[in-house]
Amino acid sequence: MTRRTPVQTKKPRKQHTQSFKDEALGLADKVGVAQAAHDLGLHDSQLYDWRQKASRRRSQSEVEQSQASEIARLKRLLAEQAEELAIVKNVWSAPDLQASIPSEQNDVCVNVSGLLVQHAAAGLDGIGAHRAP
Repeated sequence: MTRRTPVQTKKPRKQHTQSFKDEALGLADKVGVAQAAHDLGLHDSQLYDWRQKASRRRSQSEVEQSQASEIARLKRLLAEQAEELAIVKNVWSAPDLQASIPSEQNDVCVNVSGLLVQHAAAGLDGIGAHRAP
């Protein structure tokens, strides 16, 4: 005669919501992991695992925030550089300035930040040199 062993069925895993996990971790911070796990009918390892995952999420979001702020800073810097380049292109493409391209006798000084263009030989500033007579 053969003996039949009872068939063991697996219990379905309990799915806990994120809000439950957060509250459980809050309770664990107050009363300790072992007590919180006992009160909630959980294993200690579950709370430790949830705590570790929450810590990873926080550190990952902090990294993402710092990267986002660095990207925003670089975008602002790039926009400023593009604006300064556009100003220089506009100054150099002015008709009066093209007629007096720098040579040995006529030095041109361009200060992009201050928008100052000077013709050393003529003694004119770039803005005044480009005004209609």
